[in-house]
Amino acid sequence: MATQLAGPTFEVSVEVCVEPGGTGKTMRVFVVQSLATYPLTESYNRNTVMQGLAGVDIAVAAGACETVVQPITFDATSWNLYDQIQLTAWAQDPVPATAPAEVYQARQVEWPFATDLVFADGFEDGTTGFWSLTSP
Repeated sequence: MATQLAGPTFEVSVEVCVEPGGTGKTMRVFVVQSLATYPLTESYNRNTVMQGLAGVDIAVAAGACETVVQPITFDATSWNLYDQIQLTAWAQDPVPATAPAEVYQARQVEWPFATDLVFADGFEDGTTGFWSLTSP
């Protein structure tokens, strides 16, 4: 969820959960802001990353949820193209033994942003389009 605080400044909330019966784990949560079509003058202008928030490590027990809340301020270019703003959040292995890191959950929301948390119900819904692995 992204809640407007003032002007182009929002508070982003990301809830990450582990299913009951799953294995608790430590994850690093990242959020990036992109524009759906930018720059406008190019034909290859999809999902241009404009900024990223610092990763936050959280420990989530089986059957539990943790919420990461961070402020984000959209730059003038993004704010002028507000209807193109996208937020993408993902929870991954914080320090992989070998690259790349395992991504456990991911979700993208577009303007005007969902009214629920980025991971809507906190648990997997059976779709794996943004995941590299489906595991409890």
